[in-house]
Amino acid sequence: MTRYPERLLQAAERYEPSVLARYLLDLAQDFNRYYHHVKVLSGQPSEVRMKLELVSLVSQMLRRGLHLLGLRTPEQL
Repeated sequence: MTRYPERLLQAAERYEPSVLARYLLDLAQDFNRYYHHVKVLSGQPSEVRMKLELVSLVSQMLRRGLHLLGLRTPEQL
């Protein structure tokens, strides 16, 4: 997630939206693997809050990135 600003800047400087698109695809794949292996709603309350915050941050990042690419995202799942 820390590479988002770097990839966004690269995409803008090169006029290549595919740089951002590839980053978002990789982020979605990495998060999918995480979500498959980690029980988000399991653990101590502070751990659950941290995992839910991660889910929220990834969701926001994907939503913003897709919006920049001109793609709409669902409001709710």
